[in-house]
Amino acid sequence: MKTVIQFAMVSITTTLILSSCTLTREPFRNHDEYFRPVTTISQRSDATLPSNDIEQLKSQLQLANQRMAILLDSLKSMQHYTGLLLASTRDLVDKVDQLESREFMAINKQKELEQNVVTLQAENKDFFQQLKELRMRLFAGNVNTVPQVFSPASITSSLRDEYSEGVSLFRQRKYEEALTTFSSLLDKGIEENLADNCEYWIGECHFGQQNYDQAINSFQKVLTIKSSNKKIDAYFMLGKSYEQINDLVKARWAYEELSLLYPNNVHARFVESRLNVIKRTLPLPQESKHKKTTT
Repeated sequence: MKTVIQFAMVSITTTLILSSCTLTREPFRNHDEYFRPVTTISQRSDATLPSNDIEQLKSQLQLANQRMAILLDSLKSMQHYTGLLLASTRDLVDKVDQLESREFMAINKQKELEQNVVTLQAENKDFFQQLKELRMRLFAGNVNTVPQVFSPASITSSLRDEYSEGVSLFRQRKYEEALTTFSSLLDKGIEENLADNCEYWIGECHFGQQNYDQAINSFQKVLTIKSSNKKIDAYFMLGKSYEQINDLVKARWAYEELSLLYPNNVHARFVESRLNVIKRTLPLPQESKHKKTTT
């Protein structure tokens, strides 16, 4: 009896549960609802500008082209003026070189005049000495004694005249004749204080003839004469000669020696400018790979 009651309760419970859970079925759908036809996206039409904006853009473009043409003309004008400025600069550099050359020649001429004054003073001293000896002889009663002519002075005077003639020939750019004159003076044994001048002018003659190697030899001879008064000019011309044969290392050496030994020389400004150019042209010295270690 108890089992029947339990079965009945289970049946009732099951019935109630099934009645509360109603089964819902999805409604029927048509085939077209699952497979809808592909619709094409309508193409967008390009946006068009108003005619006023187009005209404004055209005018701006024309104005830009006009400005570009003006800029190109200005650039051509600047290039033309730059060429004129470069030509003017070259002319100025040439004129400066000419002025420096004239200054150099004037300084040399002044030195020669000073040297001639010293020579004349020495000759006057010899003349007064001769006059003094003559007076002493007269007072001593040696009237019949014929005074001897001071031949060394006359020879020296003639050699000096020949030297001045050689310098004049050089200034006239008669380099071959001047070269012969100075070489002859050295062979004749011109006095020591003019021998170095002869060597120097021989170098100048070779430089004028573009025989730069021979000019370098002559200027080096001048430097070997301890009492020479032409060392400043010899160093200067050495530097210029080395530049002509494109030996910039030795040219720099000659200019630096001149600046070091004679810092206030007459060529200082020119030498400084040439050294700046040479230092920019020459490559920088490379450091040694094997550096010494300090302990």
